Amino acid sequence: MSSQLDNARSENHEVLIRFDDVSKVFGDVNAVDGISFSILQGEIFGIIGRSGAGKSTLVRLINALEKLSGGEIYVDDVKITSKTRSSDLKQLRTNIGMIFQSFNLFGSRTVFKNVEYPLKLAGVDKAQRRTRVLELLDFVGLAEKADVYPSKLSGGQKQRVGIARALATNPKILLADEATSALDPETTLDILKLLKKVNVEFKTTIVVITHTMSVVKLICDKVAVMNDGKVVEIGETSKVFENPQHEVTKNFISTLRTLESGKL
Repeated sequence: MSSQLDNARSENHEVLIRFDDVSKVFGDVNAVDGISFSILQGEIFGIIGRSGAGKSTLVRLINALEKLSGGEIYVDDVKITSKTRSSDLKQLRTNIGMIFQSFNLFGSRTVFKNVEYPLKLAGVDKAQRRTRVLELLDFVGLAEKADVYPSKLSGGQKQRVGIARALATNPKILLADEATSALDPETTLDILKLLKKVNVEFKTTIVVITHTMSVVKLICDKVAVMNDGKVVEIGETSKVFENPQHEVTKNFISTLRTLESGKL
C-alpha cells in the first residue's frame, strides 16, 4: 500500500479512493473479502469479474449504499464507516455520480426533468438548474431531446441521459456499474467514447464495473480483477493484457482474443 501511495505522490496524483482491508459479509457469504488498493484522481479504473465476484458490492461500499463489515474506505479524504454522519454522507454522495445498466430514468419525467432532478435535490436555483441541464444535454449530444420522455429514446440515448444526470452536480467521481451491458456493440463504443470525453474534459475519476474485458481494454487506465470477493490481479491495463498472472485474468483475455479473431 505504501509503495503505491508513494508512487502516486511522485507522479503528482492524489489518491481519491482507498480500500484498506475492506470486507462485506452477507450471511455466510464473503461478498468482498479483505481488499486493499487505491484509485488515483483522474484515472479510469476498471473492476472486472464474473457475476457474483463482488465487484458491484465493492462499488456500493464507495458511496455507502452498503455498510462495511470490516476495514476502512476513504473517499476524497472522508472515512466511510457505519457511524459516518448523514450530513457527511450527503456531501459525499454529491461528489459521486452513478450510471446504471438499467438506466434508472423516471418514465413520467422528460429528459430535461430527469437531468434536473439531482440539482433540485441539491437546492440549486431554477435559473442555474436550467443553464446546467442545457449545457449537459448539449455535451452528451441530446440538446434536441430535452422535452422528450424516456420511452421515446433508444437505449444509447437513455444512457446518455443517465450520464448527463450523473454529471449534474459536477461530481469528482463517476461510478459506471455495467453501464454498457444492455447495449449493442456500436452503441457501447459510443458510450465508452463519451465516458472518455467526460474523463478528459471534466477531469472526472471514473470507476467502471464490468464483466467484459473489451470494455476494460478500450477505456481503462488500470484494472482490478475480482474473483470470489478478492482482488486476484491489479495493474495498468496494458501490462495486465501483456502479461496476465492469474488464471481468471488469463481466461478473460483468452475469451476476448477468441471473440476478436472470430474463431471458436
